[in-house]
Amino acid sequence: MIHVLIYLFKCSILTLIILVLGNMLSFRGQTLSDQVKIHLAHNQDHLDSAIDELARVSRSLAEETRKGFHKKHFPE
Repeated sequence: MIHVLIYLFKCSILTLIILVLGNMLSFRGQTLSDQVKIHLAHNQDHLDSAIDELARVSRSLAEETRKGFHKKHFPE
């Protein structure tokens, strides 16, 4: 049990160090944290369009599956 607590403590310290360094280090006039925020915001637009496309394809597949089920089980 003590080994798990020590492991969690080490992970917490490492996370804290990464967060502090990300806010302190600058690259191209911005902190690393700011650059990550900018890139994530830019990728959000692409993600929204990809999710919309996935939803459209999923609806189409569900409709085709429903039609196939009715054709197989309830032939005309």
